[in-house]
Amino acid sequence: MIDASDPRHPVVTANLTDSPAALVPHETVHTNGHTLVASQANGTNVAVYDISDCRHPVLTSSIDLPGSSGHMGDFAPDGRTYYLSQNPCCSGIGGPLYIVDLTDPFNAKQLPTWNYVGEGTPHSLNLNPQDFLPGVAEGTLMFVGQGRSFPFTDGQDGLVIEDVRDYQQSRQSAT
Repeated sequence: MIDASDPRHPVVTANLTDSPAALVPHETVHTNGHTLVASQANGTNVAVYDISDCRHPVLTSSIDLPGSSGHMGDFAPDGRTYYLSQNPCCSGIGGPLYIVDLTDPFNAKQLPTWNYVGEGTPHSLNLNPQDFLPGVAEGTLMFVGQGRSFPFTDGQDGLVIEDVRDYQQSRQSAT
């Protein structure tokens, strides 16, 4: 962590070295209020930090998501749910999207994994913003890029739109 309150003299205040996710996060570090989540790039670990004192983050949870090859993640708008897309190395039939319940940041829990029914892997993701569509609540639609690039040529290019209301509400099952 870097204290940049004096931009001419930034000061390193902490190094996140207490979890596999913090050591190798790639595109998975996101904050939401006083919570920071990092997911291990190409690995299974997800770490949750309390950054109320951003100069001195505190690890509150560290969990493993079996089979995950984390690539990019993001919070639901309320901060209670974290979605983790996968590295293209995992393409093929039934690519997974991992979901973590952060209702209690001291006890992060894996929710049921979303598995694609066709060929491909969820790569990048964004949730719908407020007022994106009339009558559709913020954070209930996920737009997931499904890319195909050399040398990972077995997936299909495209955009997948997912209804994630049940996950957004931190239910234990999805429709």
